[in-house]
Amino acid sequence: MAQQAKKTTHTHTQTKPSVIRIAEPAEKAIEMGRENMENLMRGTDAFNRVAGELADVCSDNITACIESGSKVSRIFQNLGNEIMESGNRALSDCAEFSREALACRTIKDVVNLQSKAAQQMLDNYFAEASKLSEMLFESCNEALEPLNEQTAMASEQIRKAMAA
Repeated sequence: MAQQAKKTTHTHTQTKPSVIRIAEPAEKAIEMGRENMENLMRGTDAFNRVAGELADVCSDNITACIESGSKVSRIFQNLGNEIMESGNRALSDCAEFSREALACRTIKDVVNLQSKAAQQMLDNYFAEASKLSEMLFESCNEALEPLNEQTAMASEQIRKAMAA
């Protein structure tokens, strides 16, 4: 019986460490699960914050596009008005040349008028082309200004959102 008691004691002492060995990994697994859940929650919060920032950036981008589009519309209206005025000036010049043509008495008068008309039309063409080109380039810079500003601001907002 003494041997049987020794066996029981021996078996009982082996059971206790194995229960402890099972409980420790389970507790570690539960703790890791909690840490992973906290990390997931922090990641979700960060994602939501960045998504909100990106939504704001997109809204601001749309506003900048609308502002730029409004400027482009005004630019085309101004260019159209300038082209119409140029056309009216050209018609007025042609009417004046027609009157002068009726007053020509000799071939020399006609040749002189033709030279004068050609020179004036060429001068007017270069003056109008230069004026329209200048208007167009200035207007393009004006129209792109809201987009350039928004691009710079959006880049900074996204950089800050991603860094936080």
